[in-house]
Amino acid sequence: MRTTITIDDQLLRQAKYAAVESNRTLSEVVSDALRDMLLRQSRVPRRVHLPTAGRGSKVMPGVDVSSNEGLWAVLSDAEREELSRASRHSG
Repeated sequence: MRTTITIDDQLLRQAKYAAVESNRTLSEVVSDALRDMLLRQSRVPRRVHLPTAGRGSKVMPGVDVSSNEGLWAVLSDAEREELSRASRHSG
């Protein structure tokens, strides 16, 4: 797909140099770099907020942290959707 983006001049020079050195097109170098970055980003564990009791760091009574179902039950709809989306993209 053709698109227009703005890239820092120095970064563009480095990307062009990398393309020449690897006998690839600039588009291939940029696509590969973006693909690698997105793959690494998708593998970074996301923090999940578990409801706590009071001001301490103890999990709310009744939440079984050793149970996936127990943890799933206390997550908000948005947190569930984010985790579902992340697991679909990482597998």
